[in-house]
Amino acid sequence: DWIYEELVNGDLTLLVKHRVFLKDAVPAKPYIEPKPATFIKKKSEYLIIDTKGEVIPVKNKKDMLALGESSSDMKSYIKKNKIQISKEEDMIALVTYLNGE
Repeated sequence: DWIYEELVNGDLTLLVKHRVFLKDAVPAKPYIEPKPATFIKKKSEYLIIDTKGEVIPVKNKKDMLALGESSSDMKSYIKKNKIQISKEEDMIALVTYLNGE
């Protein structure tokens, strides 16, 4: 199942899409202990909703640079602050910067 979480709200809205599966329980067998059902979390994905309402998946820095009107400013911001797309706090900081807050 997919679970969406809103991280930043503004001109650009940042969502994270969590993917969680339920692994079935394993019943007891001779000489084998039973295992309870467990949740397995897959890699999260980031989505940005722009001012036009378009949903843009973000998988790398190039996807982020496609959003910015002045990509040279965004490139310098990413380089100066060592932004990594895989880190949630960096994504929040970058989208907040793009929203001008």
